[in-house]
Amino acid sequence: MTRQSTALMTVSPLASYPWGDRIWRIAATAQLVEGSAPYWIVTPTEPAAHPCQPAEIEVVAAQPESVIDSILMFLAAHFGSEHILDSLVESHNITIQEDVREIAPYYELAEPVRSLLPRQLASVLRLGITVLEEQSLVDTQVISGLRALGFDVEVFRSDLSSTN
Repeated sequence: MTRQSTALMTVSPLASYPWGDRIWRIAATAQLVEGSAPYWIVTPTEPAAHPCQPAEIEVVAAQPESVIDSILMFLAAHFGSEHILDSLVESHNITIQEDVREIAPYYELAEPVRSLLPRQLASVLRLGITVLEEQSLVDTQVISGLRALGFDVEVFRSDLSSTN
């Protein structure tokens, strides 16, 4: 099956201090590559706050919940605090080798971890989503789901902008 990028996500601090400005300071980008097994390719800005391996985060199933979990996983791996990291290590979703966060190939976010991640990450990060293809796994359900978890999400596409 042909692979193609169907969505692009930008990650920025929620606000830039000391004045709390809402300007974009891109901390990472991720593109959703769809095909037989969809995955996100994450590209942090240099220098990366927390080096992670691999650069790809798999979307386990073609369902909105799985897409949201994959977003939570890459946000947590790349931007998570020590508290988040401890939870991910304890739940066997991440190991640490020489200060590099290694993401488990078959991660699974248990409910306590899944509820912790958005509470901590949404308070410091904001997301920008550009849908590149009409048939993308990142759809209005995913965007609504991220917002329901507390994330500040901006959508850069006219027919999805009504979900803002």
